[in-house]
Amino acid sequence: MRRSSRSTKRTSTRAIDTRIKKKPRHLTFAERIAAGNNMSQHIKHCLKSSSFYIVLNGKKSVLDYRQLPNKVLDFYHTEVPVEHRGQGYAAQLVKEGFKFAKTENFKVIPSCSYVAKYAREMATPEEKNLVINE
Repeated sequence: MRRSSRSTKRTSTRAIDTRIKKKPRHLTFAERIAAGNNMSQHIKHCLKSSSFYIVLNGKKSVLDYRQLPNKVLDFYHTEVPVEHRGQGYAAQLVKEGFKFAKTENFKVIPSCSYVAKYAREMATPEEKNLVINE
């Protein structure tokens, strides 16, 4: 009986080892954005300059906005240094901007082309509800 229990244990151990050895599935761009990549903890909001920004390796990525009458924010400019492009930083800045707009009961005008693309293709339903189409 002991032998059969040992062989059972070995079989189950092998099955576990096989599962562990599988290659991890790479996340899509949208999944990385949704997961947040823990970047939001590094994003800062400067009320004085009306911007959200993150500094990585001494380089600053930014989302600039202006406050308009009637509780409206115009997200008019995003910029990410060349070496950081394609890694989801602009999306995280925009997501943080939408989070601020929601918390403070603002609507959003996405006049920046990137923000407009984000609003169309990547925004959550809650974020889309904040968008004012011009």
